[in-house]
Amino acid sequence: MIGIAKVIREVIITKLERQPMDSKECCLNKPKPTVILHMGWPKTSTTYLQEYVFPATQGINYVGKPFSKNYWWTIEKSILLDNDEDFKNQKSEFVKFIAREIKQDVVNVISHEGFIRVSRYMPSKLTDQFTTLDRLYSLFKDVSELKFLFFTRQHVTMLYSYFNQFLSEILHYGISLNDVFEYMENTEPSNCDVGRILDSLKYGRIIKYTSGIIGADNVGVLAYEDFSEFNNLLSRMLFKLSGVELKLCFIKARPNSTLKKDGRIRSVLSYYISTAEWKKIMYINRWLIYFKNLRGQFSKTSEFIPKEMFQEKEKIIKRYYKKDLTKLDDVNMRRSFNKWNYL
Repeated sequence: MIGIAKVIREVIITKLERQPMDSKECCLNKPKPTVILHMGWPKTSTTYLQEYVFPATQGINYVGKPFSKNYWWTIEKSILLDNDEDFKNQKSEFVKFIAREIKQDVVNVISHEGFIRVSRYMPSKLTDQFTTLDRLYSLFKDVSELKFLFFTRQHVTMLYSYFNQFLSEILHYGISLNDVFEYMENTEPSNCDVGRILDSLKYGRIIKYTSGIIGADNVGVLAYEDFSEFNNLLSRMLFKLSGVELKLCFIKARPNSTLKKDGRIRSVLSYYISTAEWKKIMYINRWLIYFKNLRGQFSKTSEFIPKEMFQEKEKIIKRYYKKDLTKLDDVNMRRSFNKWNYL
């Protein structure tokens, strides 16, 4: 028996030696596909990129959002909603699915600002932004060369746009603008719900944490204001992350996503918002959801919360976020922050 085994082993070795080197080593040397997770933040041209740029660019395998297959939504909900044990139990199946979906010879892009928007799935959400980042890394690290891409935005305009679009979610907590500004001014703030939303827009801690997980070279950051003025900066950033030169297609006129999504129907309630009596209108939230399909019939120029309300508090807002922004020591980022009046 020993002699037969020895003969079989020698035959196998001989066959392997006769194979070309590239066929033997292809699996070992084959590079992992590149995956870029475009995380937002929300209100930084995410809808524009998702609808007009990523899907239309040759050389990009655009997985979503919106995701083309429902199982991606299953993964997303598990990342954001499941406890550690439930997520761990499903993780292996998620990884197998992801490995089948991403492609080898293109740049795979997943764009979903909901991953770091804490008001998504409130109040049932169990995870924070750091847990979300850890889970995303754990799913992709073994099957891809993973990169993260973040867009930032000056906080005064960010808060104006954020609160106008996601008001229906925020109303579940009964949060008013007075609560927001009082939290920023209070040296010992106590409203955890307000803090979760405001702190989710602290770019510095999220970017630093992501860089700690995956390395700073694998994290790209672009200011929304820079991108709005110079679209080609995104092409450069994608090349830096992927090493692939992509010819992105940009339409000349971008829709104003906030006003497009909101519609005039909400302006009926603006008086109550301006007087900070939000709790009186919480019951109308359900009515808005039922009739959201009618929003397109109304003017797109209405605001729920006037921009002036945030501009008046500019000093307070900047002071609140200044310490976090100074955590970012990248020269280009600091230059953009100064140029666009972040600090």
